[in-house]
Amino acid sequence: MKRRYLVGAGLLVMAAALTIAPPRQSLASWTYPQYGSGSFTAGTVAPATSLACTAGVLSPPKFTWTAPTGGLTRGGYAWTVTATTTGGPSGNGTLAPSATSVTLPSGILSIGSGTFSLTATGPGGWTSIPVTGTVSAFTGLVYSCSVP
Repeated sequence: MKRRYLVGAGLLVMAAALTIAPPRQSLASWTYPQYGSGSFTAGTVAPATSLACTAGVLSPPKFTWTAPTGGLTRGGYAWTVTATTTGGPSGNGTLAPSATSVTLPSGILSIGSGTFSLTATGPGGWTSIPVTGTVSAFTGLVYSCSVP
């Protein structure tokens, strides 16, 4: 008896599937022909070279570099200091494309150490790979820095 119900239910499902209308073709369409042409070239934002630093007693870290040659035209530089110890120095800023040095503001140099990072910024906000160094503040008066 159960088998008859199952066979009957199966036939009913197949009949329902055959009576459902298939999709119909449509005459609707959209066309909007528009053509353009142009060209583009790939480029690289070259990083600063020859990064160096100086620091000492009453002398906050000053990083200097040589402007990169080649690559895309620079729109400026961006620097950051990220604390590597709790409460260590941190801050950031931007510089003009002609800049070749930055003295870190004493306001960001809390006691501890941090990583200095400098990137060149090119067209469209693209940036170079960063060049890095380290900074340390021992007191509000004694600083050090290094470049790998």
